[in-house]
Amino acid sequence: MKTVLIQRFTKEEQQINTRLLSTFETMFSANSFNKLKGILHPEGTYFGKMNREKACGHFYNIFFGKDGCSEKFNMEVNKGISMDHIPGEVVLELRCSDFNPFTDDAERLNKEFGEAPDLSINELIYRFAFSFKEEKISSIRIPRKCVSVINNIVQNN
Repeated sequence: MKTVLIQRFTKEEQQINTRLLSTFETMFSANSFNKLKGILHPEGTYFGKMNREKACGHFYNIFFGKDGCSEKFNMEVNKGISMDHIPGEVVLELRCSDFNPFTDDAERLNKEFGEAPDLSINELIYRFAFSFKEEKISSIRIPRKCVSVINNIVQNN
């Protein structure tokens, strides 16, 4: 039998964590890998075994590597919950694409969490699961299984 500890956050911790996620979204959309260091916990682990500095370098590659996010014109964000070996973590789905608001159909952007990428607009999808500690992001990982927040609420009611 597997035991899972469910941690309850206070209202203040929820507000801080929400603000950290919002800040992460902003930095991701601005391709600001060097400012990420300010919201990452110095003793955290990122993408398995990376420390904070290596994680910032990894984000540099995501932003400025071949066909990186900095080359994309549009970013959409969806939220979900991890359902893998670490269930309940907040998951951000960042959808970066070459969508042109002047010529492309806006219906292309109405994607649900977990939908496949739209290759006609060269869409890249990144999903990151987060944990928090001491008012910082203490881990970022790529979840193996996750669901939409709305789907989770519907299934549990």
